[in-house]
Amino acid sequence: MSNSLKPTVLIVHGSWHAPAHYEPLGRRLEERGYNVFCPPLPSWHADPRATTLRADADAIEQALKKLVEDEQRHVVVVAHSYGGIVASEAVKASYGRKERAVEGKEGGVLHIVYMCAIVVEEGKSLVDQWGPLPKALPETLICSRTDGATAFFNDVAKDELERGQYVQKLVRGSVKPDIFPTTYAAYKHYPVTYILCTEDNVWPYKACQEVAVRDILVKNGAVVAEKILRSGHSPFITLPGEVAEFVDEIVEATSLDR
Repeated sequence: MSNSLKPTVLIVHGSWHAPAHYEPLGRRLEERGYNVFCPPLPSWHADPRATTLRADADAIEQALKKLVEDEQRHVVVVAHSYGGIVASEAVKASYGRKERAVEGKEGGVLHIVYMCAIVVEEGKSLVDQWGPLPKALPETLICSRTDGATAFFNDVAKDELERGQYVQKLVRGSVKPDIFPTTYAAYKHYPVTYILCTEDNVWPYKACQEVAVRDILVKNGAVVAEKILRSGHSPFITLPGEVAEFVDEIVEATSLDR
């Protein structure tokens, strides 16, 4: 597929993360001809006491309205960690390429990629699906540098970690959205790829494969392709080329003429 036909990649970032964390992946995608957008989620970039899952989903819907409705672009959504819940809530079927084509409209979402991401059944919250938050957890919090390095960046080379200042870029935010039940499940309406990471210290490989993929996505009717990477929770830093290659494979398998 020529670069002129490449869709836009919309990245939905995870908790404690900022768009800057995804720059290594963004660069690899841009080298392949994609435009890349990663909007900041309010739960992690605004007053955390006033944020909800709905506020985060609204931020992604605003991006989709601009990209799909206003600019009529084709879009691949890549959701990381907590961003999986946000994407599932935000990417309504009406943004889909096929639904828009029926109405004679151009553009639309083609595919959702869940990258070691959290998914829940429609109507459930993260807490409902995956268990209660620790009692000692404050309403607003920030990872310490040690916790961040261990949880998110356990397999990032020390020189790369220092050069990118990834631990320092972790942001303060709220876990309040984790208690809000979802009202939508985008994975029922789009083809899905789930990237499983074997060295993940946050969402372990087995839990993602057995619960996220099999017990939630597949049992709720999602059409899922699995991809496996030997990576921790941040393949967008450690293996950005491989993630970009997955996106390329998805796009190559998707005819924009149908």
